[in-house]
Amino acid sequence: MTYGAASPSPPANFTVINDPDGNITVINNGDGTNYTYNPNVTIWGPIPNDTRRSLQPDIIVCAVITWCIAVAFVALRLYTRTKVKNIVGPTDGCIILSVVCAAGVCASQVEQAVRGSGQHSWKLDYMQISPITRASWYGILFYSLSLTLTKISILLLYRKIFNYGWIKQAIKIVLVAVLIIGGWLLASVSTACVPLTAFWDWSLVWKEPVYCQPVNMWWANQGLHLATDFVIVLLPMPVIGTLTLPRKQKFAVIGVFALGFFVCIVSVLRLVKLVQVETTPPVDASYQAAVLDFWTSVEVNTAISCACLMTLKPLVVKVFPRFLAPSSYIRTPTPPEVHQVTRQGSRQSLARTTSHPEQMSPVSNRPRRTGLLPWMEETDDLAEEELKTDGVDIEGQRDNTRTSEGTATESDCEKKVDLKPLPMVHTRS
Repeated sequence: MTYGAASPSPPANFTVINDPDGNITVINNGDGTNYTYNPNVTIWGPIPNDTRRSLQPDIIVCAVITWCIAVAFVALRLYTRTKVKNIVGPTDGCIILSVVCAAGVCASQVEQAVRGSGQHSWKLDYMQISPITRASWYGILFYSLSLTLTKISILLLYRKIFNYGWIKQAIKIVLVAVLIIGGWLLASVSTACVPLTAFWDWSLVWKEPVYCQPVNMWWANQGLHLATDFVIVLLPMPVIGTLTLPRKQKFAVIGVFALGFFVCIVSVLRLVKLVQVETTPPVDASYQAAVLDFWTSVEVNTAISCACLMTLKPLVVKVFPRFLAPSSYIRTPTPPEVHQVTRQGSRQSLARTTSHPEQMSPVSNRPRRTGLLPWMEETDDLAEEELKTDGVDIEGQRDNTRTSEGTATESDCEKKVDLKPLPMVHTRS
């Protein structure tokens, strides 16, 4: 019999023979049986000269810390939505479910590390390979669920912000695609092997018929994850590029979307490491897989944190009033006789200004906000309330967009109101 480094100790009565190749032959003087083993060889090959320490503590620390950061961002988001804005929607429910699934990813990695993942293969207790594989399976399941729920949460938030024209339809299409892909991922992971226990209990291969998903299916799943990541990040970019924002707001928006690209970069790095682990001869597979665990934790929890950052602007303004506060708004001159046309096209405000000319001012003193998508017309009550809470005058913006559609013409305004030249107005930035 030939054994690896984990061979049992020789019996009490024995004879040891060493050969030039480093093999040790133990001959039992009692029953005549013998076995040969090499303390420098594992079942995967020779033991390399690698004295690096085990990465088990690093896996646990990375998994726990990144998940705690994600929980902190979710808590800030819920505080902002419930206390600052008093609005909670389906997008918040999805992010809560996502962080719960991220806890499953964290638990999977902690269990794998406790059972031996992250240490050198020649020091691994081979009886722990099956439990490690089982923990990796439910880690993959929660990984797919968490990322899918995070993407759904972001897309639902997009629907409340970018609710017009082509981008509205594009968001719906991407949302349907993410739902379909998420369902496929759940089904493929749940049927990784039939029966499922064969995924971690390899002895079933010799006992009953077993079918396992091909390797190409797992590569396709990773490609779908990566493709949807880039689509979701790039989707609002054409609209963001047309905005004219104050410097602070522009930096804030760019920063949030830059973090979105960071998630994409992490996904790419994780995929590269996955390819490396799967294609490199696994002389020290349990040690090399530790880096893959690091990237998995960072990817899942960073995605949750970025999804929460998009909703924290009201909290930032509350805590730091001078940052993104009214001082960064732009005051724009708006003739009241044009601005006051209402949604129904009536001239009530126009008549009011003409009947009280002393109340007329050639320039509106109200700060007109140049936040994200000031021309947007949102018909959903929840989204409208969100924008009102954030300080956007929706009705005023709707009035502006309907000036050309009102019943009052230029000639009518000239008959009723004597338009005077506007004084020079300085723009505040």
